[in-house]
Amino acid sequence: MKLTTGWVDTSIGDLLGQLSHLLDPFGAVLVTSVDSTTDLRHIPVVSGIVRRHPECRFVDGALLAPGALLTRAVHLPSLFTGFDELWCFDVCPGPGVGVRRRLAGPPSQGTDDEPAGLADWMRASGCRLGLGDGFGMSYATFDEEIARMLERSV
Repeated sequence: MKLTTGWVDTSIGDLLGQLSHLLDPFGAVLVTSVDSTTDLRHIPVVSGIVRRHPECRFVDGALLAPGALLTRAVHLPSLFTGFDELWCFDVCPGPGVGVRRRLAGPPSQGTDDEPAGLADWMRASGCRLGLGDGFGMSYATFDEEIARMLERSV
C-alpha cells in the first residue's frame, strides 16, 4: 500500500463545505490543530463540542470525534478557519497514538516528498487520511479514490 501525498489550493473548511460527506465514513477523526493551536482544550468552540457530545473527548489536547459529527460541526464559527490539521481513522486509534507529524503550514510545493516517517506512523496507527492547511491544503492518504477526489475538488 503506497502513501499518496499532495497539495491542493483550498482549506479544510472549504473542502468540507464542498465535499460534505468526506469525513462521514471515518469512525474517528483526531483534530490536532485549529488555527495553529494544538491544545484544543482552550478553544471555546472545541470544548463546547466535547461538552455537548459524550462520544467526543480530548486526547493529549487534541479533539477525538466521529467523522459524521465533525461533518455537522463544520459550519461552527472558529472551527477550520486555517492552519488546521486532522487525521482520520476507521476506528478509534489506540492509546498513545501520538501524532508527531505535521501537515499544516506552508506546503513544500513542487516536491513529492512526504514528511519523514509519515507513512510508517499512518500505517501503524491505522490512519487513512491526514489533512493540514495553512497556505493551501496538504494531504496524505493510502486511499487512491480519496486522493483523486481531493485533487478534483479544486
